[in-house]
Amino acid sequence: MDITLAAHIGGGAVGLLMGAVAISTLKGAALHKQTGYVFVSAMLVMALFGSVLSVLEGKPFDVLSSCLTCYMVLTGALAFRSLRLPIIVGLMCFGSGCLLGYISIEVYGLISGVRSTDAPKGAGYVFAIVLALALHGDFRVARPSVSNINKRIRHLWRMNFGLLLATVSFFGARPHLFPEWMQTSGLLLALAFSPVFVMAYWRLKLSIGMKGRVNS
Repeated sequence: MDITLAAHIGGGAVGLLMGAVAISTLKGAALHKQTGYVFVSAMLVMALFGSVLSVLEGKPFDVLSSCLTCYMVLTGALAFRSLRLPIIVGLMCFGSGCLLGYISIEVYGLISGVRSTDAPKGAGYVFAIVLALALHGDFRVARPSVSNINKRIRHLWRMNFGLLLATVSFFGARPHLFPEWMQTSGLLLALAFSPVFVMAYWRLKLSIGMKGRVNS
């Protein structure tokens, strides 16, 4: 149990650090790619060992969140690769299973009044919507012609959403680990949702780039 927890915490710490480096480095450069590979590996370690802890603690919602993290960072890392149809179908089946799991937990909680997680009510529906959007993207990738900008967008929001799950779990869900001035200043909240700001910035930048190409 101690080894599993240490691996989970260690993977999360490395993932947060490498995610910050990847965000701040030149996109497409060697350093960005290298830190990205480490980020994905660390996030997978964090999620896999986290799922083991969640199973032992009887928290199915958290198991699904670990699966969601794996799905998002894997599909984000593979955004620029030409995937064979069986791999795409496999990823979509995995994501669809997570989606149905979130809805099932929310419906069960609504009927029975028993919550299997500390997450706010309706959080499962939010994650299910995210997965539905991601699955729609997987379906689009199955087509032969996908523009490079669309691949960048796919990579961008999936990797940042995976990072968001880590930042919210660390900065947002565990404020007691930080000094009181950080808890009262709003800094922890900003750090928790910083991937959203990064995601919005790059999405806007890519959208402007797409419009510029069309007009030219």
